[in-house]
Amino acid sequence: MLKPRPPTSDQYTRLRHQNDLCPTRLTLLSWNVAKLSGKPVFRSVIGGLLEQTPINLVLLQEARTFQKEEFDLHGYSWSMSPNIQTRKELFGVMSAFNVRCDQSTPFISQRQELMLATHKSALVTHHPVEGGGDLLVVNVHAINFVFNQYFYEEMASISQLIAHHKGPLIIAGDFNTWNLKRINHLRALMTRLGLREVEFTDKQHIKCFLSHPLDYVFYRGLRVEQASAIDVAISDHNPVLATLSIDA
Repeated sequence: MLKPRPPTSDQYTRLRHQNDLCPTRLTLLSWNVAKLSGKPVFRSVIGGLLEQTPINLVLLQEARTFQKEEFDLHGYSWSMSPNIQTRKELFGVMSAFNVRCDQSTPFISQRQELMLATHKSALVTHHPVEGGGDLLVVNVHAINFVFNQYFYEEMASISQLIAHHKGPLIIAGDFNTWNLKRINHLRALMTRLGLREVEFTDKQHIKCFLSHPLDYVFYRGLRVEQASAIDVAISDHNPVLATLSIDA
């Protein structure tokens, strides 16, 4: 149901910053925007955040674009991995960046969610770093409304996308971890992959369901300098912001 067709040419990608290597100190924002990305209120809020803080990577979940309109996010390059396609619109995860991107790999879940029979998506992007090496960034909107075992299977599939990467790595997004079994499984998987979890100030602003947080940032080969959750009150989730430095 509503599963996206394979992309044609650059349908899901706009690259404008191919001469700009990723800095060794970077800031990332991750946010489930609840399909607001085409609305003026979203553009106003995200514009304000980008003015306040130099942000290199913007990872959106539940992004919405229109098939016959050019999507612009304040001049950022972007790539999208849709999970829903209609005649007029695309919905899915979008990664936007003001640095070079050498590769973008979309992922769509094999399983479908039980209520609307929709899939979920993820996106892997590769960003060459100043001084050498590649930063791998994984933007995840994990499957929901399924048995825990199906969630585990989909997370295993996503982990295979990055299994051979040896350099710095960030995995972030809305993981729909609304019970302890999902949380424990996710954290154990990230540990096996050598990743650590970002600890945020202002944790009360992170979206929770049944008292369990849904939004995370995990990292490897980097150091966290600061991280916070921001109360913006336009989506059912708030953005999380993290500044990290790539280890020498």
